[in-house]
Formats: sequence, structure tokens, C-alpha cells
Amino acid sequence: MPVSNGLTAYSRLQSPLAPRSLCEAAPFKDGPLAKDAFYRPTLLEISDHSMPIAQEEVFGAVLVMQAFDSAEEAVALANNSQYGLAASIWSTNVDRPLRIARQIEAGTVWINNWAIVYAETEEGGHKRSGRQARNLNS
Repeated sequence: MPVSNGLTAYSRLQSPLAPRSLCEAAPFKDGPLAKDAFYRPTLLEISDHSMPIAQEEVFGAVLVMQAFDSAEEAVALANNSQYGLAASIWSTNVDRPLRIARQIEAGTVWINNWAIVYAETEEGGHKRSGRQARNLNS
């Protein structure tokens, strides 16, 4: 999957504010994907939500992870961005994620799933994501 918005720059940062890579954050060096901007699936851990990787839309096989202490803090962190394309909530509880999903400012919120899109349903973003367009293809 191609990656945009400068993930290469983020993965090369060596400061204490740099995200910590938990899985290899490197481009493919061999094979057919090496000729383009393709990255291996990447898992980044951050400690500060104001970091650029948490404030920008990065497209690709990238997951940015940050710890939180409460559902309220998680919602505040999720909504503290100028973007709101999509979100995922993962839980073993049945009622809690539904309550939390209503508070997330995103065009799509999945519960215990990710990237399930149907042509029959609307989709789009909030804030500066997805041009606030809706999927009208049915």
C-alpha cells in the first residue's frame, strides 16, 4: 500500500519526540513494490498527541498507537485533530463502544472491525477529511 504525508521522515526521526516503531517502518527494498513508495505494515507508539504523526492523515498500512487512562481521555485524544475520516473502537464490552462511538468526530466509526465499506451506505469525513463527501454510489 502506498504511503503519503512523509512517513519516511517520521520513521527517520531520532529525537525523544519521535514515534517509537514497534514493527518495521521501512520501505520495500526488493521486489515489485520497491520501485514505488510502498512501506511494510507499520505500528508506531507515541507519547504526545501533538506529534505530527498523530495530527496528520497518513495513508497506508500504518497504525499509530497511544495509551490512555479513560474512555473520556480516548475520546478527547481522538477528537483533538483537524481530521476525522474514520475510527475503530475495539472492546470486549457490548454497550461501551456504542456509547463512545457517538462521541467520536469521524465520518465512519467501526466497532471491533476496520475498513468495512458498503456501496449502499454513506461514507465521508468530518472536519478536513474526505472533503466531507458522501458515497452516493448504490
